[in-house]
Amino acid sequence: MAVLFQVPGLEVDIVDDQKRSLYEYEDEEDAQTPSEAEEEQRTYEMTRYIESKSGAKFGIRHSYSETFGAEYGIRLEICVDGCIARKLIVPPTDLYTDDGQHVCSFKYEHRNSKRLRRDFQFADLEVGELSDDNSPSSLHGNITAIGTISVTFYRVKNVRSQPVTSIKKNSSRYTRIERLNEKSMKGDTRSHTFT
Repeated sequence: MAVLFQVPGLEVDIVDDQKRSLYEYEDEEDAQTPSEAEEEQRTYEMTRYIESKSGAKFGIRHSYSETFGAEYGIRLEICVDGCIARKLIVPPTDLYTDDGQHVCSFKYEHRNSKRLRRDFQFADLEVGELSDDNSPSSLHGNITAIGTISVTFYRVKNVRSQPVTSIKKNSSRYTRIERLNEKSMKGDTRSHTFT
C-alpha cells in the first residue's frame, strides 16, 4: 500500500478482482526521499512494485481516512502503460462513503459510436529467449511506460458538475508486445506510482 507521510490519510494499492491487495514491495535501490523541488511545489511521488498474474484483472483502490480532511474534493488521474485510462472526481461529501475506500477497475472505450466498459487487466506475457526479431531495438514506439500504473491526485476546491458537450474518442492505443526477453523483464520491473 502506497502511503505518503506528507499526505496523511491517503492510501493507494492495487487489488485483484476480489478487492484483495496484491503483494507489493519497495526496491531498496529506489529509496525515495523528498527533493527540494518536491517540498517547494508540494508534490510527492512514491513507487511500489507488485506481483501479479498474467491475464488477471485488477483495480486501483484509493482510500481516505479522517486524518485526510474533507475540505477539498479530489481529482485523480489514472494512467496505465503510460496512457490516461481514467479521470475521476471525488467530491468532499463522497470521500468517506464506503469507509473511505474507492476502487477503479475499468476504463471506457469508444467503438462504433458506443461507449464500452473495459476492465483493467494485466497482459498475458510470453517470456523467453531473445531473438533478432524481438530485440529491444526492434520494438516500435516508446516502451518505457509499459507495465506502469500511476495515480495522480489533485485537491479541488470547487467541485461542480458540468454537462458533457461531446465525447472524445480514445486516441491512445496500447502497444502489443508478442514476446519479451526474460532478462529484460527481470532487469526492469515496473509497477504503480502514486503522486
